[in-house]
Amino acid sequence: MMNLTKMEKEKTSIYILIKDWFDWCKHNREKNNPTLTALYFWIVEKCNSLGWVNSFGLPTDEAMHILGIGSYNTYKKNLLLLQDIGFINIVEFSKNQYTSNIIALSKFNKADAKHLTKQMQSKSKAPDKVASKQIEYNNTINTKKTINTIKTNKNKYKERFSFLFSHSEFEQSFNDFVEMRKSIKSTMTERAKELLLIKLCDLSKKDVQISINILNQSTLNNWKGIFSLKNDSEKLYNYGKSNNSTGNKNDELIKALEEW
Repeated sequence: MMNLTKMEKEKTSIYILIKDWFDWCKHNREKNNPTLTALYFWIVEKCNSLGWVNSFGLPTDEAMHILGIGSYNTYKKNLLLLQDIGFINIVEFSKNQYTSNIIALSKFNKADAKHLTKQMQSKSKAPDKVASKQIEYNNTINTKKTINTIKTNKNKYKERFSFLFSHSEFEQSFNDFVEMRKSIKSTMTERAKELLLIKLCDLSKKDVQISINILNQSTLNNWKGIFSLKNDSEKLYNYGKSNNSTGNKNDELIKALEEW
């Protein structure tokens, strides 16, 4: 047989992993899905780029972004399935979706190190403790960057709508609405909060008191969205605004409450 170059042998090793994968796919069509295949190929590429180390960090947010996976639950489900079917081993689970799982390719044979380049061989022989420290350091840096990004985004919409949040009553109503959404298992992202505030300004014409009433209306009714005030709420609000006008305010208030 013709002697292969080191690079050709390296490609052969990757080819074996891919061939094993599609052999499994042929006999397990009911379990396979495009996301599962894409995730496995990404893991192989990640291991290759790191020099075929025994174990390595797989950043969750990076994998979801690169592969276009919108749901963390979908990502986690397919990662666990790869372990169940024997193609990877999850050495250490991440603490949340912003940190890395530590994984290893279970189908890669380290004894066949001759298929790798000298650079990859030296990396694969590095002590696991050194690799673990590097992974831990990378995870810490990624986590700090993510936390800083989240903090920045949180302050972003409050700065944009400072004319509303400068009123403590509005901030309380807004927080009550956000908590209500959590209680009905429909937690809002930072972007969703920003879009809600844009819609709120459109409905209320940037009137602070109307904005408060709209939020309170949705909180009271456990509504996911916000809507224009009902007629009865508008009457009470308009009555409050015209409190300094002439006339019998007691009669008007009684009438408004009766219509309520």
